[in-house]
Amino acid sequence: MISLQVGPELPALTEEIIYCDMSEEQNKIYQAEKNTLRNLFLKMSAHQPEKGKNLTVLNGILRLRQLACHPKMVFDDFEGESGKLEAIVSLFETIRTEGHKALIFSSFVKHLNLIAHIFTQYGWSYALLTGESVNRQDEIDRFASTDHIQAFLISLKAGGVGLNLTQADYVFIVDPWWNPAVEMQAVGRSHRIG
Repeated sequence: MISLQVGPELPALTEEIIYCDMSEEQNKIYQAEKNTLRNLFLKMSAHQPEKGKNLTVLNGILRLRQLACHPKMVFDDFEGESGKLEAIVSLFETIRTEGHKALIFSSFVKHLNLIAHIFTQYGWSYALLTGESVNRQDEIDRFASTDHIQAFLISLKAGGVGLNLTQADYVFIVDPWWNPAVEMQAVGRSHRIG
């Protein structure tokens, strides 16, 4: 008699893209920066070296990405609100009250620090993993074994591979990465048998 064993199946992965509006002040700053960059690009000389033009364009796009996350990432003295941060807090509040855990990925460590600051103000415990973390395994273990730590803030570069975090049933990618495969690796930290 032959006995076949079938491993457990993963539940279906549900993906949802959530768009959020910028705060009024954030949008004004973003639009002003976009206009400044557009004018700069239009003034670039055809005789300018391509390398210099490309670097200017990439830096401009990076700056707009940061402003879309939170203006404080570009302007340290910004005291206004961020539409994206408000959405993250609102969504996380809902899932944490239901007893769920979440991985929150960002490509910007400064953005993770802003999220951490707000979570601390709310009294929410979290684990944090960036490329600068010296206690990587301690943070992983804290998240995995501590029920009241319901959020794990992770930089995409530091936590995209080599982690098994199946305790989380929600994954937030709070700012898109240039390469979608990196995002899928991040989602794979929790959506796996483990």
